[in-house]
Amino acid sequence: MILNKNQKIYIYLFGIFSLVISSIIGENSSGGSKIDNEITRQFIDNFLISFDNGIKYFINSGQVQSPLFYVLASIIEKTLGVTFLKYSYLFISSIIPAIFYISLKKKFTGINKDILFLLSLIIFFSPYFRSSAVWVTTDNFAIIFFILSVNKYLDFEKKNSNQNILLCILYISIAVYIRQYYVIFFLLYFLKFW
Repeated sequence: MILNKNQKIYIYLFGIFSLVISSIIGENSSGGSKIDNEITRQFIDNFLISFDNGIKYFINSGQVQSPLFYVLASIIEKTLGVTFLKYSYLFISSIIPAIFYISLKKKFTGINKDILFLLSLIIFFSPYFRSSAVWVTTDNFAIIFFILSVNKYLDFEKKNSNQNILLCILYISIAVYIRQYYVIFFLLYFLKFW
């Protein structure tokens, strides 16, 4: 199988287009993202009132995640509107398969790149990924930084440099700050770099 550059672009754009359609129809294929969005919405709305109000609400809620996502979302919404926030998050989420493809190419150098490209597009079929993209939850935001950390780790394996280590740790730290369950990878990196 040989895919030319234009074919890859069209296939990738079709994946993004499918997310836009999913957003229009309100797809909630994971089952929980719509409810998560309602919870997220409360945090964003409180940060829209004021930063102090948002922090007080955040602390009083007993939330275990960081407020970073809610603060950023409220700034974007206040500045550019809720529609811009929704669709920009959708497009930001759509870079996950691209970063995954880059990582696959680094790890599996002897495998046909067309196969790796098609494998990376499987993410577009994930109900969890799709619902998070459509309902603006924190999950895809954390996944982006997790995959970036893996990408830098793969660079470190090829070229043992301090820059790769620092970027790897920075990206995984941001991922952990957004979604704490990535901390296990932080510990694995620590053991590897130590």
